[in-house]
Amino acid sequence: AHGDEPPITDTITGYTNWYTDHYITGGIYIKNGGQLTISGCTVHMPKDGRIYVEIGGHLIVDGATITNDCAQCFWEGIVLQGNASAPQSASTQGWATIKNGSIIEHARTAVRNYGPDDDTTMVETGGIIQANGAYFIDDHVCVDFQPYTNTNVISGLPCPDLSYFQFCTFLLDSNYKGDAMNYPMNRSEEHTS
Repeated sequence: AHGDEPPITDTITGYTNWYTDHYITGGIYIKNGGQLTISGCTVHMPKDGRIYVEIGGHLIVDGATITNDCAQCFWEGIVLQGNASAPQSASTQGWATIKNGSIIEHARTAVRNYGPDDDTTMVETGGIIQANGAYFIDDHVCVDFQPYTNTNVISGLPCPDLSYFQFCTFLLDSNYKGDAMNYPMNRSEEHTS
């Protein structure tokens, strides 16, 4: 983490649905077998707060927004725990589905396919990121996608990664909470996948 990461305050162990706005004071941890669905509401994350998705956990953001309210600071983002030696499936990797106009904004790294640590040695890669019609707005890094090779369970041969970004928009504008020292582009940019 880049600061004093707040403690986990919300642990998800079963099927949980949020349809109203939530103000989180720490981090969210989605355990193996847990599923958090955030629909049609806004989740306000604290400075340096993270959403961890453990192997076997699932986060669904459906027509919702995940943001923070503090001035000139970021929340950490969505961290998908992976297992580089396992094929991709709902039970062997952390999984996030971001769809239907959902917005992930003001995160240091909006979503990444490894974790739970900041270790990029690739032992924890493989998390599944599936985004369709999502918006990544004013994030310091929108996606941190570390190398991973998915393999067929039967043949052991490489097969396509289950992650994808379809019809997504990546936007940087004047509402970016960083400064020119930590983000060299000081202009509006929009990219659509």
